[in-house]
Amino acid sequence: DAELGDLAICAAVVTQEARDQNKTVVAHSAHMTLHGCLHLAGYDHMNEVQAAKMESLEIRALAELGFPDPYGNDDDHDTHI
Repeated sequence: DAELGDLAICAAVVTQEARDQNKTVVAHSAHMTLHGCLHLAGYDHMNEVQAAKMESLEIRALAELGFPDPYGNDDDHDTHI
């Protein structure tokens, strides 16, 4: 079995960020977990194209899990591709 790596998520930071961004801790935790997993899978956001692809994947995956768009977009999410 291949390992991709480890994720370290600080609960105190996620809690503060959720408060600052008016999100639930559960939704922000889900986003940070998914975001970290995408990094482990090779995704990045070092330029606009990479960021758009990664954000699109995050938005769609989180929506399938019942979470709102973590970026707060109210428009059609296909514009992020």
